[in-house]
Amino acid sequence: MTLEPSTIAILTGATRAVTYAASTLIVGVAVFDAGVLRQASLRAADRDVARARARTIGVLAAIFLLAAYAARLYIQVIDSYLVAVPTMLMIQQLIFLTRAWGHGLLGQLIISAALILSFVLLRRGSMPSALLWIVGPLAALSVPLTGHAASHGGATALAVQATHVFAVGSWLGTLAVVWVVCRAIQTAELVSIIRAFSPIALVSAATIAIAGALAFVIHVGTPKDLVTTSYGGVLFVKIALFAGAAGVGYVNWRRVTPDLASGGPRSQFTRTAALELTLGVMAILATALLTSLPQPGE
Repeated sequence: MTLEPSTIAILTGATRAVTYAASTLIVGVAVFDAGVLRQASLRAADRDVARARARTIGVLAAIFLLAAYAARLYIQVIDSYLVAVPTMLMIQQLIFLTRAWGHGLLGQLIISAALILSFVLLRRGSMPSALLWIVGPLAALSVPLTGHAASHGGATALAVQATHVFAVGSWLGTLAVVWVVCRAIQTAELVSIIRAFSPIALVSAATIAIAGALAFVIHVGTPKDLVTTSYGGVLFVKIALFAGAAGVGYVNWRRVTPDLASGGPRSQFTRTAALELTLGVMAILATALLTSLPQPGE
């Protein structure tokens, strides 16, 4: 079975989208569990419920992450060897003969499998919560092991993209966990969680801006390329979507949260948080599309 280049691009983009979404959620679970819950004022029973739900999300996200990396390998083997059913020998050859790409994907598979095991053990209480301080960075680090950063940017580009992924997860991934968990707790406790999360979101948004500027210099180069190339155009849309999500987040911070603390309806927060997450998901889809496009100068 031979895959057309357009089909490969679509499938690769789809696996990348799942990769970004899953890694974002994994980082969000780690930050929520290890950071937000420790700072928020919750009853012990509600804290346990919130932690259990968050770690369940972590298990599912890690499974999707492993599936996305495995699918990427499967697609690449089919394209490289023009076969419908890859053999283990083909997989081994692709991983070990393509050097940087193959080794990077092998690292992604190992990391995602380790993340699944970590969250299962955390959910059972078999491992200390301190493991979360490793889980989040590992998920973020796995993403750039294949792609533009690994192929063209070197160690600096890898560090910049990993930082970008971690910051996005700390903001949007944590917000997604809060959005799911908020249905199981009282309004006063939700306000406490949001207030504990707000400083993290502000720092994360600033980090995204800095990492994004560095990535622009590494992968784009000049402002002209932002408007004259397809890569630059999609990057511009991505920046606009993140800016829109940040604007909604600012409204959440300055208006919605104080209203909620004063007895306002919870539905206002769930609606604005959903809008913020929707814009974030669209930005993640734009990021996945970027991986299928040639960089300026390629």
